[in-house]
Amino acid sequence: MVDRASVLPGGPDAVAASCELRNVESGESPDLIVRIPKAVKSVFRGVVCQNGLACSDIIQVWLDVSNHGSRGVEQAEFIWKRHLRDALGLSASVA
Repeated sequence: MVDRASVLPGGPDAVAASCELRNVESGESPDLIVRIPKAVKSVFRGVVCQNGLACSDIIQVWLDVSNHGSRGVEQAEFIWKRHLRDALGLSASVA
């Protein structure tokens, strides 16, 4: 769990925190997937705080996953249908 921003890439504690990370073994489910975003500066511009923890808002997550190669379109469509479409009062597909 990331409980402070200083352990994120570029933070002062990032190197020490990365020592605790390990690759997932075959057949094992990861607890955390670390992915460096293409537009690093935009990720936390739309920050929301939940219980004192800074998180990307749902629109930023939707934008980021829609650009991901392997299953990004599928993930973006799921977020759109499950959260954004009704919240924005729209019924059209993302595509």
